[in-house]
Amino acid sequence: LETDYAAVLSRAGRHYTRGTRPSGLLTALVLCDGDPAAVRATVASAAVIADRVRVVERAGLPLTELAAADRTEEIIAADWQADGGVEAALEGVADRHVLVCLSGERLEFDDWGRIRARLEALPPGPIEVSTPSGPEVRIHPPEPDGAAAVGSRSETRLDGLRVIR
Repeated sequence: LETDYAAVLSRAGRHYTRGTRPSGLLTALVLCDGDPAAVRATVASAAVIADRVRVVERAGLPLTELAAADRTEEIIAADWQADGGVEAALEGVADRHVLVCLSGERLEFDDWGRIRARLEALPPGPIEVSTPSGPEVRIHPPEPDGAAAVGSRSETRLDGLRVIR
């Protein structure tokens, strides 16, 4: 993790001046239960920091598509709580990290460029962030074994990123 503030600002500036986020770092996975208003707010929040946003809808797919289609490239129908649901949700994700958000949650952060620079410096693995119920893993590698750590604790933490309701 970089401690040189000038280096962090420089990297954040490069990300900001490109006009687009560099690809390959982060996919936000939004888990939805059929609430189009909630999913739209979560997708808008996640799209600021993630390279891609994928919505995984258990119910109400047509309304979710209408609510979020302009803010995400991908909305899939899959029961993410059923057997095989995690595999379906993660299928084809090629980015280094996956950030899991529940529909209705939003992300707070001080500086998205700095958060991305910190995330670039971390190795793939379970990473905890601040949530309403305390620190827990919400970032993991794009594989089912990595997803199993969601909700648990980790030695690796990404400071500056908060999940709120």
